[in-house]
Amino acid sequence: MTRIINFTPFANLRFSNLDAQGNEFGVFMVKTAHDIPAEGPCTLSSEQEPFVLTDSYFGELNTSPLRYPSDMVPWKPATDVILDAIAYAPSGQPSAEWQVGIRIRDAQGMELEKRLRVTGPREWSGQSGRWQISAPRPVPDLPIRYDLAHGGILSDGEDKDGQPIMRACETNPVGCGWLDRAPKRDERNHAAPQISGVDGSLPDPAREVPPEGFGPIPPAWLPRRSYAGTYDDHWLNEVWPGWPHDYAFRFHNAAHPDLQSAGHMRGALSIELTHLHPDRPVWRFSLPDERPVVVALCEHGGTTLIELQRDTVFLDIGEDAGTDPRVFCVWRTPFDPLNTESLTVMIRSGAECDELYGAGQLLRLTPADCACDPALLDPDVPENPEETTA
Repeated sequence: MTRIINFTPFANLRFSNLDAQGNEFGVFMVKTAHDIPAEGPCTLSSEQEPFVLTDSYFGELNTSPLRYPSDMVPWKPATDVILDAIAYAPSGQPSAEWQVGIRIRDAQGMELEKRLRVTGPREWSGQSGRWQISAPRPVPDLPIRYDLAHGGILSDGEDKDGQPIMRACETNPVGCGWLDRAPKRDERNHAAPQISGVDGSLPDPAREVPPEGFGPIPPAWLPRRSYAGTYDDHWLNEVWPGWPHDYAFRFHNAAHPDLQSAGHMRGALSIELTHLHPDRPVWRFSLPDERPVVVALCEHGGTTLIELQRDTVFLDIGEDAGTDPRVFCVWRTPFDPLNTESLTVMIRSGAECDELYGAGQLLRLTPADCACDPALLDPDVPENPEETTA
């Protein structure tokens, strides 16, 4: 097994996986946590975070929104930007509706921006054969969650035993405001979506459309599910337990499609949030260009510097964060497990990794440099890292 030497306080993990053609490859990943300030650069958290090994929901599976997608995936071809956030009304006063947004930009000029319109509670009611919506009631804040966006479950008749048949909105079964085409006579009091696109327009209540939000999309929802491949009799008889031939790594990108970058975001990140802080209408901060890299020692000698790709940026600024807002990043790289003797984890600060010990600076941070749960660390870390060379 490939040995890991960890010169950082960060959680790391290695495992093997298969691609759609059945080829085995190694996966190595590192997770970093930074504290988010009122403004300026983020700083390394005094307590680092473990990997999340399974999807984490706000409540029960299938009945509540996904909060944090599992870190245990083989590869993401793009960077996911995900927020657990609360929308705060302007000026700290209850408001009927307002806009919130995120803008994130990397060192190469790649930029993602998404804005939403949020409202207080409102309802659909059926009058004269048509759905009509009430005016929203003012609220001081609102969690940005998919149960408050368009979607839901409908009753679709009964089976032969008289049991109701339920039909779920395939783009958001936990949402609200998804209704039958025509209301029953004077049908009232159906919760309407409180989160919509920036233009504020609501979809036809009877249509299935992608939900609006900043959170992750669960694996079973469309459009994410479409990248998982085809699981038919051919797969069951000829391919199982491998991935289907039409499986794509993009299936593992869980962010809202508008918050998936074109490739991986690199270098320092500048982040601007609008109305997502209780006291700062515009909240600006940056994530420094400090990233984990690994020096791979091959079985037959020779070393190679491998840059990990940052494929997940999770802003933990919602209710669960309390007064401790943080940003978690997951960094990942494939490697050849059969021909790699060891991987030495370090931090690179400065220019991009072009050559071993090239431009930029390699930093050795040991667990003693940052308070950390020992369970996060690989047991191969040397007792005296200063005496070990990469």
